[in-house]
Amino acid sequence: EEKTQFSDNKPNSSELELTRINNSNKEIYASDQESPNKQNR
Repeated sequence: EEKTQFSDNKPNSSELELTRINNSNKEIYASDQESPNKQNR
């Protein structure tokens, strides 16, 4: 029950953080695909 309470304390913060991480990862992935040098790795 403690874990449930803890996750209920800041659901918005974790979701926003995950969204931010996902967005930055998508940007990095897109830029990696555009650059042929990184594709060769």
